[in-house]
Amino acid sequence: MAPPPWTTLAQLEFLNGKRVDFAEAQKNKSLSQFFTTLQGEFFAMWPDPESEKIPEPEAEASKKKKKRKGSAGSMVSDSMPSLDDWLADRKGVSLRYS
Repeated sequence: MAPPPWTTLAQLEFLNGKRVDFAEAQKNKSLSQFFTTLQGEFFAMWPDPESEKIPEPEAEASKKKKKRKGSAGSMVSDSMPSLDDWLADRKGVSLRYS
């Protein structure tokens, strides 16, 4: 299974829109200038990880705000993922031991 993408759909569309400019920069041997401009534009649109998040519907957001009971009876904060969520995020990630 392939790992999850590192971009959001909007970021992927933005980067795909720069393919012609990339080919032109590659042809003109000006990739350094291209990447400097690309990085500036990219981080102007998405300055931090919080700006990349897709807003959740109200029902989902209110569910996550409620605290869950942990297996040991302690309260688990909403910022801490459950074990099921943690495992689901790591499906398809293979580890190599050598």
